[in-house]
Amino acid sequence: MKRKLFFSFLLTVGGCSNYYPLPVAKPSQYDVEKQSQLNKCAKDSKQCESSNDTNSERKNLAKQKILPEIPQTYTNMLSFALAYRDVWHEKYLKLVSQTYVTSEIGFLGTLTALIAGVSGATTTAWVGGGVAAGTVLVPERYQYSVQIYNYKSAAETAQCIYSALELLDVKVVEYMSDTDFAREIGQYEYRKMQDVTYALENKQAAVSLMTPDLTAFQQMIGKGKNTTTGPHIQGAKSPEELYKENMQESKQKIIDALNLCTAAVSGK
Repeated sequence: MKRKLFFSFLLTVGGCSNYYPLPVAKPSQYDVEKQSQLNKCAKDSKQCESSNDTNSERKNLAKQKILPEIPQTYTNMLSFALAYRDVWHEKYLKLVSQTYVTSEIGFLGTLTALIAGVSGATTTAWVGGGVAAGTVLVPERYQYSVQIYNYKSAAETAQCIYSALELLDVKVVEYMSDTDFAREIGQYEYRKMQDVTYALENKQAAVSLMTPDLTAFQQMIGKGKNTTTGPHIQGAKSPEELYKENMQESKQKIIDALNLCTAAVSGK
């Protein structure tokens, strides 16, 4: 009877944590809009949503099944990056906590073996020792350290993208009011985040380390230096031409910054 209870305990605990690399965690449209709402609420308490709205809760549940949309505004770009950062960071923390869970199971198995050995129950001792040997190796067998590092790297990349956009100077942020400008940056951010997601999926499926691609990183730095232009000759161009040229340069600087954020982990 005790043996059955012990196995039931192991199955219960084992069911709480899946050690295999599951499909990569990704945010939904709900996560993006939640970030946007949190930002609005932080700036103005009147814009905080009420949790008693049943209709709103149903809409949120539906949005949790929808992939994030391509950001079209500056605010959406920031929320988009934060959504990926938080989902991947949460997964990273969950994997870290699971390593402690598996270590505890291993300890319990060892303890059971010792107790059974002292009492002379050799069968129980063998079972306990087997459990200990198996569970202690669980984190290494499924390369928890690798998975943890991969999600941490992906989260830091998303944070880098957020910082690159959030720290834009006032003039560049003004360019975001231009629909075409914002759409192009939003599409590029979306594409870069998909590159990171694709790289993360491949590494998690193979349970291999997301090793930084320093060659790609250095190429991005060199490309950024080569695109630097000299000072404008003010008298040779009209204000409209200068505005468009400055806008184009700002767009390229943002693109270069996003490339630098993602090159190390995705090679793109």
